[in-house]
Amino acid sequence: MKKFIIIIFISSFFITACNGQQKKGMTERQKVLYKEYFNTKKKFDKKYISHFPSDILIDSSFYLSVDSECKELILENKIIDINSVENLIKQAKTIYNSTDTCMLIIDRFNTAQYLDLTKLTDHDKSLIDRPCYKDKLPIPNFRYSNYADDNTGILLPGFNLYILDAKSGIYFRPNLDEELDTYMPEYWEHGYSKGFAVNKEKDIVIYWIVIW
Repeated sequence: MKKFIIIIFISSFFITACNGQQKKGMTERQKVLYKEYFNTKKKFDKKYISHFPSDILIDSSFYLSVDSECKELILENKIIDINSVENLIKQAKTIYNSTDTCMLIIDRFNTAQYLDLTKLTDHDKSLIDRPCYKDKLPIPNFRYSNYADDNTGILLPGFNLYILDAKSGIYFRPNLDEELDTYMPEYWEHGYSKGFAVNKEKDIVIYWIVIW
């Protein structure tokens, strides 16, 4: 698999960004980290990342992953503006809970549990397409999250996941020779998913866009 991943951890400061303008008084390190985040967002059409915040708070982290299968950006942030989050919640097409037993996970086998995909069991393969997926919208594999199970890529209990938009179809065509399987049902072989997850008890919001 050809893959490009950026993982940035941001700590000990609060960055405020508006239309790409850096706030006066930033240290050089703050400017560099803000620039990384802003430039990363520019890799996506605005319609895909319109729900991502321009503000980054203490202990935030984000990662960009691009390979022959998909392109994704995920940001973990402290809740800065609860009103903004509540407004996004009102726009959600559907809501899932992190403890739901039937979730359509994009590239679900890309986790610590599955180091050798040639050795998937029959049970593993049965997870690719289940009858309960019929009315489900896809969610990310949160394999790099500080708030997920490393073996499953599923967020820990306490999160609600809000899907803002998800559509099947080809929206990402990487200029790579290799084409691999994201292990999705045929009717979701390609598509995109954008949304966010909230844990109000931990004061955490996780934004995502995945195009595969």
